[in-house]
Amino acid sequence: MSKKKLLCRLGLAGLLIGGGVVTTMAFNGFSLNGTPQENYRKKQLNYLKEHEVDMIEYIQKRYPKIESVQFDWSTFEVDSISNGWITPSGYNLSLTGVFNNNKDTYIAVDFYLEKYDDMPNIEKIKMLNPPKIIKNGGWWIYE
Repeated sequence: MSKKKLLCRLGLAGLLIGGGVVTTMAFNGFSLNGTPQENYRKKQLNYLKEHEVDMIEYIQKRYPKIESVQFDWSTFEVDSISNGWITPSGYNLSLTGVFNNNKDTYIAVDFYLEKYDDMPNIEKIKMLNPPKIIKNGGWWIYE
């Protein structure tokens, strides 16, 4: 392979990777200058805090042995859902915590969002992962 072809391919690969990074940043709620759009995040987080009781009731219906849930509000996160292409096909808002006042547990609730700055809807709550507990040195599904 000639040096010209190699340099051309390397340049093209660099452009594709760089474009993907910029596109991902823009779709994840960052403007091109890298400033996070905190106003959406605050509104979404406030909505979740207002509906904390509803989220706990949803969890307790699915898992009756869970008596209480302690959410860690600092774990609130909105990530893009991708079908393998650069453009996201939606966003997942997630929040994790522990349950039954046991630090060796893990629980998460999720909400599908069409756009990064959409408000979550308590009617669209789901759990992508079952509750887990540490026993025998590993994570086990809580039953």
